[in-house]
Amino acid sequence: MSTIVVFLLFLALALVIWVTGVSLTKEVDELAETTGIGKGFLGVFLLGLITSLPELLSTSTAGIIGNFDLALGNIYGSNVFNLSMLIWADVFYRDNKSLGFNLSQQTLVTGLSAIFLISLLSIGLIGFSHSVTFYIFGIPLVDWLILISYIIIARQMWGDEKNSAGSIISPKPSQIIRIVFLSMVIVVAGIAISFVCDAIARIKVAGLPLGGTFVGGLLLGMATSLPELSVSISSVRLGSVDMAVGNVFGSNMFNVIIVFFADIFANGSILNSNLTHLVSYATIVLMTSLFVIFSMFRQRRKLFSLSPVSYLLIISYLIWASALYFWR
Repeated sequence: MSTIVVFLLFLALALVIWVTGVSLTKEVDELAETTGIGKGFLGVFLLGLITSLPELLSTSTAGIIGNFDLALGNIYGSNVFNLSMLIWADVFYRDNKSLGFNLSQQTLVTGLSAIFLISLLSIGLIGFSHSVTFYIFGIPLVDWLILISYIIIARQMWGDEKNSAGSIISPKPSQIIRIVFLSMVIVVAGIAISFVCDAIARIKVAGLPLGGTFVGGLLLGMATSLPELSVSISSVRLGSVDMAVGNVFGSNMFNVIIVFFADIFANGSILNSNLTHLVSYATIVLMTSLFVIFSMFRQRRKLFSLSPVSYLLIISYLIWASALYFWR
């Protein structure tokens, strides 16, 4: 398969994921209106889960075919790219105030929870690099810790949501059917794009292959994060800032527990990868912390359509992308 054909396939699948993500935003916004469940909560858990399905399938597929760097790079890269979407959401937010001005406390706490989960994953990566590993039923201990932590966080947030929402109405069957259909489209496209990115990783530039760490972290991470991008932009256009930001943080939380499912099918653990991924980890912590801190100060003004924190996020993202390329 020629290089041109591979990249054309990549663009076609990315377009499918993008269009599906836009449709999902409208469906979930309508679901929030119908059921009375908060848009922030639906953004964190429902949209966060659905828009992370490409990462789930592509990471698991990369693990099955033995490209562990591509698999783990997709998790880290998707999280970095998700955070860069806060910049685009800030651009499209129809208000002179910064994106984080009216965010709920629950959404900001979700950002800190995402940092906690990615930190557990990174500790596991360091442990594997030093041959310090423990298994329960054939799954690394750190995978179980990540899964259990996610469940505890989800239960706590659901309890808070029920207390604040009051009565919750059941969704219409037609809404569920449409959401499931759109989710399946994302699943199929997510599987296909992982194989395409595996082919791209083998392409040589200046005598060196692009490699799984670079392609997984940048290209595959970007492609499988397109649902989050389309959802975030569509959400702020609808005025649902908590849904937009909640989707980013919720996706980052769900992306981390993907390692548990990927390790079930992989011949080994995808954590058996190189430590270059820690560059992505540091970037994730930095970008999330910057956004949460600036949001707590409730900054109002923008400069050339962007709030100050967005400029810091742009710089962080560019440094990260450059580092991945040169250290590939």
